[in-house]
Amino acid sequence: FARNFRVPTLSDLFFEPFNNPDLSPESGLSADIGVDQTLGDRGLLRFTFFWNDIQDAISFDLDTFTPQNIGRVSTIGIETEVNYQLLDNLFAFANYTWNHPEILDGPNPDNEGNLVPFTHADSWNVGLSYETVQGWYAALFLRSVGDVFIDRANEESLDGRTTLDFKLRVPVGEALSVNASVNNLFDVQFEEFPGFPGVGRNFQVGLRSQF
Repeated sequence: FARNFRVPTLSDLFFEPFNNPDLSPESGLSADIGVDQTLGDRGLLRFTFFWNDIQDAISFDLDTFTPQNIGRVSTIGIETEVNYQLLDNLFAFANYTWNHPEILDGPNPDNEGNLVPFTHADSWNVGLSYETVQGWYAALFLRSVGDVFIDRANEESLDGRTTLDFKLRVPVGEALSVNASVNNLFDVQFEEFPGFPGVGRNFQVGLRSQF
């Protein structure tokens, strides 16, 4: 159980014209309870229930294209996760998050009882990785995000998406490794915000050194 406090970001306050210098900070209460269960000597199952009650919650408003305070938001949700070692160097994991943020007291009484836009999407991830003590690493990550409302009236929404990423690490000596990734492997087209497409297939390569 905790009391929490969050100030507006610098972009929320000063990034014109999408800013609101009159934003108040968020404050509220939160609590969570969870259970961890080992799966033999190879895995772990985790389940968590969480609750938040937030005053002056900050939410982006499509009518004004600026962040605005909502009087009060209550959120309940669950998070589940399982990790398991299939073989000596082969690992699998999966997780799922369900999130229900409800407007209890907002600037428009007609929106009370609706979901907070952009924040309520269910999501899940599934992954398979191979890693050796010598530092070799390869992994596939399947990620999915559900549909999400974009307005407080809950009349418009963005479609969800499912993407696949590939990660690779190749050791070069004892202290140096090459990291590479292909994200959104199948070039899934989606929008993270109305009119603003998400990143399609992209590649990253880098070097990592440990001292």
